[in-house]
Amino acid sequence: MSNNLIELQNVCAILGRTQVLDHVNLQLREGEILGLWGDNGSGKSVLVSLLAGVHALSQGQILLDGKAYCPSSPSDAQRRASRPFSSSPRCCRISRWRKSPPVPDQWCGG
Repeated sequence: MSNNLIELQNVCAILGRTQVLDHVNLQLREGEILGLWGDNGSGKSVLVSLLAGVHALSQGQILLDGKAYCPSSPSDAQRRASRPFSSSPRCCRISRWRKSPPVPDQWCGG
């Protein structure tokens, strides 16, 4: 079994007539911290929405703890997750930055 907590394999998302994600591959391992960074319209929110069950995959596969994961709704995503995505009290507040990443005084949990 893989030590990947979350794995995206050739994930595509089409919203309306727009291909928002085009064959995205990503692995997030236990203990890693991942930041999504990109221009407006680059697909960051859609990728997170796929994991949260807001949008459906057009193609590809998501694995959670090595098992197929395709939630049909946000409540289904919450029910199917075997553990919370953020189990550490040390987290970064979610916000949008124009030019630079957060500075330490924007962190929570010490």
